[in-house]
Amino acid sequence: MNVFFISPGRTGTTTISIAFSCVDGFTSLHESRVNFLGDERVDYPSNHFECDNRLVWFLPRLTKKYSQTSILVIVNREKLKIASSYNQRWGGIGIMRAYSQGILMRHLKDNNLDVCMDYVDNVYEQLEFVKGSWAKVISLDLDNPKEGVVEILNEIGKEQYVSEILKSFNTVKSNKNNKTIKIRLLHFKQNLIMLLQDLFKY
Repeated sequence: MNVFFISPGRTGTTTISIAFSCVDGFTSLHESRVNFLGDERVDYPSNHFECDNRLVWFLPRLTKKYSQTSILVIVNREKLKIASSYNQRWGGIGIMRAYSQGILMRHLKDNNLDVCMDYVDNVYEQLEFVKGSWAKVISLDLDNPKEGVVEILNEIGKEQYVSEILKSFNTVKSNKNNKTIKIRLLHFKQNLIMLLQDLFKY
């Protein structure tokens, strides 16, 4: 049985992946197949925990392959907190720029909190729409994860790991918005490469 943790992002999925890695007989990874195309994008090993917010864009093929044999976990966090976190992450090549400029086709000056809120609403709407097709759906509240963790582990017969996993939630470093010089230089490099490609590739 596989377990898929999906959310808009900024919901501690890196921490979740690390926390569940203690479960014997299961693998646990974060965004492990993001570079693959077609069916390979959702080709996961058996008995695997996968944390990947980008799976929301591949829900039809994920649902077709796993909905009757695996668990869909919707990771919930206050929407404004998610959007506010994304609103600090416009640098570089990220999901918010892809959504704002690539999908909504908005001007760069219009990248703001409203766009981030729209993205968060969109992701949760898609998850709400598709969850009726899954045999088992569990809600995991990031701010109060115990109930969701217990339900997940009961479903896979691994109840003995509840305390260890909850302890990891409290000790693993969160993936904070990082504005160091190193990160800013990385974003500059990414943007420069894109500019050069636009100028010379076509």
